Amino acid sequence: MSGKWTYLLTATVLTMSCAWPYPAEAEPNEAALQRIIKAQERHSGRLMAVEGVVGTAAASEGIMVIVERPDVADKIPKSLDGVPVVVKVAGKIRALETIDPTARSERPAPIGVSTGKEGEKIDEESVKIGNERQLFVDDYLIEKMNRVTRTYHEVEKYPGNPVLVSDKPWEALGVYIDRKKKESPDIELEMAQDGDRTYVPGYDGWALLYGTVLFDEEEQLFKMWYLTLADFDSGNEFVQCYATSKDGVHWDKPNLGLFEYKGSKANNIVIRQSVFENFDECFCVIKDLHDPDAQRRYKAIFYCHRHGDYDRALWSATSPDGIRWKISKAPILTPTGDATSFFYDHLKNRYVAVPRPIKDQSAKALSFSDDFKTWTPMQTVLRPLPEKEHKGEYREQIYNFFPFTYESMYVGINQVYYWHPHWALVGEWVFSRDGLNWARPEPWRPHFPVGGPGEFDRTNNSFSSGPPTRVGDKLYFYYSGRSYRHREYHRYEHGKNQKDSGEWEGSIGLAMLRVDGFASIDAPYGPDRYLITKPLLFEGDTLRLNAKCDRGRIRVELQDETGAPIEGFTAGDCDLLRANSVDIIVTWKNNPNIGKRAGKPTRLRFVMENTRLYSFWID
Repeated sequence: MSGKWTYLLTATVLTMSCAWPYPAEAEPNEAALQRIIKAQERHSGRLMAVEGVVGTAAASEGIMVIVERPDVADKIPKSLDGVPVVVKVAGKIRALETIDPTARSERPAPIGVSTGKEGEKIDEESVKIGNERQLFVDDYLIEKMNRVTRTYHEVEKYPGNPVLVSDKPWEALGVYIDRKKKESPDIELEMAQDGDRTYVPGYDGWALLYGTVLFDEEEQLFKMWYLTLADFDSGNEFVQCYATSKDGVHWDKPNLGLFEYKGSKANNIVIRQSVFENFDECFCVIKDLHDPDAQRRYKAIFYCHRHGDYDRALWSATSPDGIRWKISKAPILTPTGDATSFFYDHLKNRYVAVPRPIKDQSAKALSFSDDFKTWTPMQTVLRPLPEKEHKGEYREQIYNFFPFTYESMYVGINQVYYWHPHWALVGEWVFSRDGLNWARPEPWRPHFPVGGPGEFDRTNNSFSSGPPTRVGDKLYFYYSGRSYRHREYHRYEHGKNQKDSGEWEGSIGLAMLRVDGFASIDAPYGPDRYLITKPLLFEGDTLRLNAKCDRGRIRVELQDETGAPIEGFTAGDCDLLRANSVDIIVTWKNNPNIGKRAGKPTRLRFVMENTRLYSFWID
């Protein structure tokens, strides 16, 4: 690239960086800005090699890529090293004057702005990895991809869904009958019995996973806390109920004997709204083995609309067994919106609450605590796309957010409310390397879609707080589905005309995903298809893969930091891999030991054909 292009591009990018609109509360801190600059410098050469790209810059919202035409945007990744990439169409940049390309400009390029100069050397740094599985959800570890693509995967819904339904009188069945009889006093509608199952003909009840499913390793038991609505003699109240399962599919509702309903304590209610006056919804639970106080073994966060002197707040609770709960005397965060979640960050040893900012209820924030008592101010981390914000019935809303730690990084289910024309609440994968900067790689492509006509999850999916549970080669995710649309649908012209919304019903389902299966690097048939990692520093001696290559093939080559193959570990030395497994050991002439490269910068070159590569790790 000539000097005249360099000078003009620098001036153009400077103007855009200063004028680019960005919400003040989401401006990156110094550490985040340095991360953006580092990623931009690292990948500028690769980006400039794309035909139609005329420059790059480090901007407040991420790496800015300046392109000549809109179609060039399809060639640009949505994130690099976990940093969002923003594409700006600037048109063709033309030289206004002749400048000696060998001359040094008197005005140096500012920090974070690449000149795109040909032959510019990108200083690659080694990435240190542990023995955790390394995912391909972003370009954090990837140096080069040649004739391969990345695919993000949807969950697979359990064919026997729903796995938990309302089959007890206090699970909205009594509420439904009372409502129907008020609407039509002469109606003949009563509960019926089929063994242990209570039901109302023509109605499925209302049980929502505004709560948590976790697997208790100590007891080898799935545990669920879910929300429903009970018709007590004093009136209808939200209640939180408790269920257990040995296999995650068949659920039991134990009689806990805590709260009286219609003259009996034989029920599975653990929270009653009138007793715990500050309880409302989203009872999000973890089992905390780090706390030496056994009375605080289980911890929960939940939302309350109004209690005492506090309006719209998040509260906490502790329990020795997950059944008998002690509610906090004061809220932990206020004011907040309603939808929330909660998880324990194993990577940084801290508790993480996920509130909805009261002044920006289309966004989601995080708050952190080391002791479950003192919490940091809310920090916004997810917000709607600029083109979908404040757009009336064509808008989107980040309704809730369900992050969790997974191996060496953070993964989340971003619950997005798609307004017109979908009017559905769905889940999208989001990813982060630091827990604060989140990449949303495929907006408006649900990875947790709603069901079609006739399905229980027709319009509205809400998800379990906390991480999924691994069962064999699958990850189990739990969610509740509803047949009725969210309230805004009924206020706009489309909803008023179409009336595509069902009875007030909800049940809880199971969805599954291959272990590490959030994304894969896919190679069809054909030669010269490969992926090369950045130089890696590792301590293990065995390379393992999660891949589907039983109808194709994979070979792996070890290279030094310069890209030279390591003797004895070339692609030609690698034993052919043909398997469909979440744990494939790589060998070179029957030798799996790569310990000689431990502590030395090493690139991995995956040569693939008709395969899907999900992850690798070295242990």
